[in-house]
Amino acid sequence: MSIRTWWASAIAATLILATLLLGRARDRQFPTSKTQHSPPAVRAPQTLVVVTDQGKTFHVPSCPYVHGKRRVVTAQEAVREGYVPCV
Repeated sequence: MSIRTWWASAIAATLILATLLLGRARDRQFPTSKTQHSPPAVRAPQTLVVVTDQGKTFHVPSCPYVHGKRRVVTAQEAVREGYVPCV
């Protein structure tokens, strides 16, 4: 084996080893994702509240300050109708 052949083999082996090591390092830095899409969002259930015709306050169904005829709506709907939360 001539000196040129030996140097060429040594350089080729070094390049192959460096390529393998760099490939492994890159895989550790940037792991591949298992999914391309995020899971669907879970929609929170609408909170039910109680409103009356006598005021503009909405209450939780167990509130002791509710008097008169009750109507059950969602909190979002109550706010849209101009009601404010009972404190």
